[in-house]
Order: sequence, then C-alpha cells, then structure tokens
Amino acid sequence: PSLVGAVKKDWASPNSIALSWQQPEETTLPIIDYEVKYYEKEQEQLSYSSTRTRAPSVIVSALKPATWYVFSVRTRTAGGYSSYSPKYEYQTTGDCEYTLSVPNITNINLCISFKVKYAEVIR
Repeated sequence: PSLVGAVKKDWASPNSIALSWQQPEETTLPIIDYEVKYYEKEQEQLSYSSTRTRAPSVIVSALKPATWYVFSVRTRTAGGYSSYSPKYEYQTTGDCEYTLSVPNITNINLCISFKVKYAEVIR
C-alpha cells in the first residue's frame, strides 16, 4: 500500500484537532481505511493512541489543552498496512477557543474567542 500525502491541521480547539490528508495517488488495491496514530509529544516512549477513519480526514478528540501532539497516518488495504506517514506535530489551543490555519500562509493562526456578558437590571 502507498503512503498518504502531507497530514495537515484544519483546525484546533482546546480538546480536539481536525486533520486531513491527500489520498495516495496510485494504489493497486482499494483503501479500506486509514489508521491515525497519535501521542503527546512528551510521552512518545510511554504510550500512544490510534483511531480509524474511512475518509481522508479525522477529528481527534479528548485531547489536553495547550498540548503538542505527534500524528502519523497509514492506509489499510486487503494486502495489509502501508508504512506510517512522516510525523506531524500540532498543538491544541489554550486560551483560544478555536484556531483556523490559513492555507498557503505559514505561521499564522486566526484565534477567535467568544465571551458573552449579559446583565439585566430588575427594578
């Protein structure tokens, strides 16, 4: 099986990261699913988690806020698993509630925070 293309972060929140990637261009067998392996950057030797998806995208949840994670993806076909993609490091947000990466522009994240203040005076 062939390797997937670059794994990109679509967005992040304090507890989730959305990832997507290009499907391999040439595969001799149909792709059954993708396995996404991930772990906290500081915990590489201790443990890792994985999830499966049929689409070339996933939302990984139940993550810790303001924490760096390492991700890699591999394909599964009837012939077995591909090798894992290179490792990609992405961080969940901290104070921000949501970040959006801007395509084709590096090192820029849009941070949107919503705070609603409401006061009612009853006389």
